[in-house]
Amino acid sequence: MRVVAGIAGAVLIVLMLSEFFVTFMLPRRVRRDPRIARGLIRLFWRPWRRFAHRLSTSSEDTFLGLFGPLSLLAQLFVWTIGLILGFALVEYAAAGGNFGHGLLFSSGLFLSAEGASGSTALHVIALFEAAIAIGVLFIVIGYLPAVYGSFSRREVAVSQLSTLVDVCAFVTAVEADGEVEAAEITFAIGRHALADLSLQYRVKYGPANRLADDEFDRLYDAVEHVVSNPVGREEARRRLTELRRVYEPKAQGLASWLALDLPPWVREEDMEELMRLPGVGVSGYGRDLVGQPARRKVRQRDGL
Repeated sequence: MRVVAGIAGAVLIVLMLSEFFVTFMLPRRVRRDPRIARGLIRLFWRPWRRFAHRLSTSSEDTFLGLFGPLSLLAQLFVWTIGLILGFALVEYAAAGGNFGHGLLFSSGLFLSAEGASGSTALHVIALFEAAIAIGVLFIVIGYLPAVYGSFSRREVAVSQLSTLVDVCAFVTAVEADGEVEAAEITFAIGRHALADLSLQYRVKYGPANRLADDEFDRLYDAVEHVVSNPVGREEARRRLTELRRVYEPKAQGLASWLALDLPPWVREEDMEELMRLPGVGVSGYGRDLVGQPARRKVRQRDGL
């Protein structure tokens, strides 16, 4: 029985440490998702979001903003309890005795509130537990400000990603093939990012109905006279519709899951400003709508 408890404790310790490392420290995706962290977030996010929708607009935004930091604290609590329980099982396997007393003893060691006594093996386990506890504490202190900063930038990042893909899709639709390489590449990257996020959060796709026909006509009229090689209005409308079908349902589903509003395609103040800037175009000398030099014109100017 003690051997089984020791093996179970060791597995639990490794599981908690791997979850902590992947979720809290690793800056990139891994093939094995942190299931405990994901399960906690999905368990609490739905009722949290449902309750927030019943509040006023300002209160809803504040309440939703609390979820990220609180969920992180909940994950830290689960990891701590898991490590304490795992070490209690290992210490029980090494020294025997009453498991309930061993659990209290492990809690004291992890919180540096109790000293180890007994066999050499128990001393080694106790030192290892205390070292892990200190390491977890230092890592949390060091990484928590950066993680909290990422929470505060989440809405801006999602809104910018949607906006950027919208711009690239529109530029690709109104210009002839091969004219806007930067927009095409950026669109492919943004589409892949939205697909990746949708897969990670397992969201349900939403309707792609953010751009009305009259809004498209206004956008087309604003850039038609400045693009280098435009396609016809209806051809551009068809191409843009096809491009929107690729990414917009994913963006809408992601926004619904995160309780965010996607930015609109057209705002009155933006259209008025755009119409006052005749130098803004999809290509030409200077920069295009995605902020990249127009390669074809630049090469001609430089004699290439």
